[in-house]
This record gives sequence, C-alpha cells and structure tokens, in this order.
Amino acid sequence: MAHLGLFGRNTIPSVCSGNSPKVLSMTSNILLLTLLGSLWGLSPSLGKLATTNGTHALALAFWSALISGLILLLFCKIRSIDIGLSRQHMIYYVVLGLTTLSGAQVVLYTAAEFVPVSILALIISTAPIIAYVITLSAGMQKFRWSNLGAVCLAIVAVLFLLLPKASLPSREAIPWTIFALLTPTMFAVSHILGARLKPASGQAISLASGTLLAAAIQVLPFLLFNIGFYVPEFPPDAGDSAIYIQSLATPLAFFVWYTLLDRAGPSFTSNVGFIVTFFGVLYGVIVFGEKLNYWMILSAILIFISIYILGRHKTS
Repeated sequence: MAHLGLFGRNTIPSVCSGNSPKVLSMTSNILLLTLLGSLWGLSPSLGKLATTNGTHALALAFWSALISGLILLLFCKIRSIDIGLSRQHMIYYVVLGLTTLSGAQVVLYTAAEFVPVSILALIISTAPIIAYVITLSAGMQKFRWSNLGAVCLAIVAVLFLLLPKASLPSREAIPWTIFALLTPTMFAVSHILGARLKPASGQAISLASGTLLAAAIQVLPFLLFNIGFYVPEFPPDAGDSAIYIQSLATPLAFFVWYTLLDRAGPSFTSNVGFIVTFFGVLYGVIVFGEKLNYWMILSAILIFISIYILGRHKTS
C-alpha cells in the first residue's frame, strides 16, 4: 500500500563528498524509524505520569484521542485527503477505535499506575506473539513447531516478569500486570480485524483520524460516568502535561510512520517494534528511576527471539 510521503519520495541529496544519495536515504530512514519508536514508546510513561499525578486514565485517553484526531483531520483537509464516511469506513473506525484506543490504551494507562513502565513496555511487545496464536486458532496460519517454540519462549518470558520477587515492586502488582496483558491482546485483535475490515479506499492518515475520533466518542460516556467532564489545565500540571504530550506525539508518530512506509516500505518499518520496546524500557529507567534486573533482561531477550522466529513466516 503506497502513499505519497510527507517529505516526498526523493532521497536527500548528498551534501558531502563521498556520501551517495542511497547512503543518506538509508541514514534518514533509520533516523525516522528511531524517532517513530521513541514516540510510540512514550505511552506507558505518559500513562504513569498522568495517573500518579491525579489525572484519570480515561481523561488521558479521551483528550489525547480527540486532539490527535482533530490534528490529523485538519491535515487531511489541508492536503485534500478524503475522509471516508461510508458504512465500511464507520465500521472500521468503531471497531479499531474500540480495540486499540478506548480499549487497549485505557487498560495500559490504568495499569501504569501500579506496574513499572519498563515491564509494561515488555508486555506490550508480546502483541505479535498473541496475534500469531489468534491467527493460528482461526486457521490463518500453518502450524510450525518452530513457531510453537516461539510461543513457549514468550510464555516463559512473561513468567519471568510475574514470578520472581525482583521483577515487580510488590506482589500486589501481579494482578495489574496480568490485567495489562489485555493491552497487547487487544492490539493483536485490532491488527487482525484492521486487515480484514480496512476499506478499499482511504489513506492511512484519514483512517487514523477517524479511528481516533471514534475512540474519543467511545471513551466520553465512561469519562462522564466516572469523574464527570474533565478539562485539562493550561499551563498543565504534571498529570495534565501527559495529555498534551500524548496529543502531539500521536499525530507526529502517524506522520513519521506515513512517511516511512512510503520511503522504506512495510518490511523495514515493521522493525519499529523492537525500538518501541527499547525506548519504553529506557523511559522507565531515565524518567522514573526504575532498575532493570537480570529477570527482566532475560525476559526481553526471550521475547525478541520469539518475535524474530515468528517474523520469518507471514500471516496468510
């Protein structure tokens, strides 16, 4: 699926002798991939920043989805990108909004108050593994013993996060960590449903805008029921700052992803998953002072090996 990149299809011209346009193009793609991973890796940290400083998870989910969706909608209007309003588009918006944002993100933000950011980042990275299990159960994949081994490795990796006393701050965090597994599960479901429900027309940016706005509408009743209508402060306090950061990071990430898909293709862009996990863990260490232990490091290694094994075979 090709899209017109935000920064054009041409490679960056060489400005130094000896640097070919091809080399510079690859360098810029790697930088864009790193930027994309750093932006998508913010979510667990922003969830903890909000919920531990008095901003409700539902408020973060609602406002970040609404503002991000409106920014992308404005971009579509400026670039004359059609916003699909057909029945097929509406179904896509509602289903993807429910699974990815009003579902997965709310779970993530809620769990972030009780679970270390670095562990949440590792848990989220299991989404491709869960997607494989679902597609295998649905007959969309051929059974392979190597893939079964990959799933077993992932299960062991999650147990390394749950069972050793050194991994979690307290045993009370175990139920919240298990609860957080709903996030990669819903991400996996959204990936599968998104491929099946994607409208024949519509570009990634317009589909993202519709999905974000649908998610905001879905979250609003729950927000009103739990805490009433909440308006973030400006200038923001620590909790509300997470809303504004997420609201800017989300559309920027979509712009980078949109461009990277066009410049480097989906195969190269798919490597962002490893970078998202790296930055997710890094933010936990730097911002919240979390300490890694060998159980967590071993868990990360097993998850990455599992994803690599599964990545050798495409879902049908």
